[in-house]
Amino acid sequence: MRELENIVDEVVATDVLVIGGGLAGCFAAIAARGRGADVVVMEKADVRRSGDATFGIDHVGLRHDDPRISPVSPKEAARKLRENPFVDQRIPYEEVLAETYDRVMDLERMGCKVRRADGSFIRTPGISPATVLMMSVDQKKNLAQELGRLKVKVHNRTMMTDLLTYGGRVAGALGLNTRTGRFILFRAKAVVLATGKATRLYPNHQAPLGGFVVQGSSPACCGDGHAAAFRAGARLVNMEFSRYTLTPKNPAWWSSKGSMLHSKPPGLPEPLVDSRGRLLAELVQEEKGIDMLGTGGLYRKVWEMLKDGQGPLFYDMTSWPEENQKLITLGNVCERPIVLRYLRESGIDYRTHRVETSSLIHRCLELGVSGVKIDGQCRTSLPGLYAAGDIAGGTFFSALSGAITWGHRAGRFAAEYAACSELLPVDPGAVAEGRERVFRLLEGTGNLHWQELEKTIQLLLEDYVGAARNEPRMRRGRELLREVREKLLPQLKAANYHELMRSLEVGNILDVAEMHLLSALTRRETRFPGIRHYRIDYPHPDEENWRGKIVSLWREGEDIRIEILPPDQT
Repeated sequence: MRELENIVDEVVATDVLVIGGGLAGCFAAIAARGRGADVVVMEKADVRRSGDATFGIDHVGLRHDDPRISPVSPKEAARKLRENPFVDQRIPYEEVLAETYDRVMDLERMGCKVRRADGSFIRTPGISPATVLMMSVDQKKNLAQELGRLKVKVHNRTMMTDLLTYGGRVAGALGLNTRTGRFILFRAKAVVLATGKATRLYPNHQAPLGGFVVQGSSPACCGDGHAAAFRAGARLVNMEFSRYTLTPKNPAWWSSKGSMLHSKPPGLPEPLVDSRGRLLAELVQEEKGIDMLGTGGLYRKVWEMLKDGQGPLFYDMTSWPEENQKLITLGNVCERPIVLRYLRESGIDYRTHRVETSSLIHRCLELGVSGVKIDGQCRTSLPGLYAAGDIAGGTFFSALSGAITWGHRAGRFAAEYAACSELLPVDPGAVAEGRERVFRLLEGTGNLHWQELEKTIQLLLEDYVGAARNEPRMRRGRELLREVREKLLPQLKAANYHELMRSLEVGNILDVAEMHLLSALTRRETRFPGIRHYRIDYPHPDEENWRGKIVSLWREGEDIRIEILPPDQT
């Protein structure tokens, strides 16, 4: 220990370390603490305002056996999930889906309004009849207060820089306080990764500051956990799949889009029209057939039209019933309410005017699909390491519902594991190496700013992977990524601790970019409607060779291993 104290500024020992203080991380900490574990949360921002729920989330999917609560039962929802050949059949989905209602009631107990005074829910049936409105914008504030009440120790403004292992098991993590520069060793019997989705892989040409101001996901969730798990040897799956979203021309309207989709009248497609007022969903059905309907097929059509210079395109809710138009506004009251002020000051009224769209942007890797592989107890392939929320891969259950449900399960099972475990030894050499990797960015002689390198990686992925993929371009992209790692990454230079955090993020983005490209190169087919994984050299699904097959990858030493397996063997 004395040798370690000469390397780090502080040593923190705990039963369960939760990395990430968003929805999943807070619920993991609450659940673990409720089972008697000593719990520490490491959060890069501040648990009061962090992750995708920083400004609230306006909806949640509920499945319940009581039809007064939900028209969809856990058993019915689980059956539909299991029809997906890429789902791990070992996950107890009936049990998992049933827990979401209990977690929503936990939120209400903490002060987050969910139900009306008479106990009923406000339904937003635009996408699923199981979806209801969350009538509170302060989920994170109330969760932070609950952490305080339970005496969970929180390290805000502390970025996880690496996971530590010993004998093939997780032993803790290293963290950097991005305000003071203190380098902290966290020793833990169990670790829960809850660092959110992987964003910032592709350029956001529409948003100022490269996507930091106007973005549907928290830009702080940029794959830190994905990269750390990968470097530690955990398996990741489905890293080839992308989630694209259509951005409005006026970025002030961005956050209204999610509320709009959940508020649309049941049975109607997404209200996207061309300059002549024709619904794009109808055009897709005419050209592609019924299998291309839904967001995937619609976005393929949008991508084709924008690529060919056709436009402009608009969202048109002017003919919607007043009840559904009001639901959009109510959704914005509960998620990013500042948007209502932006709309008012910009003179935008979606009740009477169409809203022009601009371009498709890559929002993140596909939610609930791409990420660190977990089982029904949120265990990863690395003993002692758990994952929850949008970092978890292969679950097909994400967003608010998945975050609070998987988070609570991860905390429970991590606490059980910790109760039967001891703190593992920590290798001083690994800690010293981790410190050197961090602080050489401050002390080195490079002259490359983090924004320059991030933009280089983003443009490289856009040019050589992108929405339409083929083998020669991706192979060339892999060569260029190697050059970025060998020649440009060593030139990164940070002038202060904030820039140090951003520079470390860019290193993680590079790791995730490499996994994304390798997985896309490996899957020689087009899979899922739209442009989630569209190979122009393999333009159709290959049901014979790829149905029910998962691309799994992990790192052994300096080598990247890839396997193609059924989901219940990953």
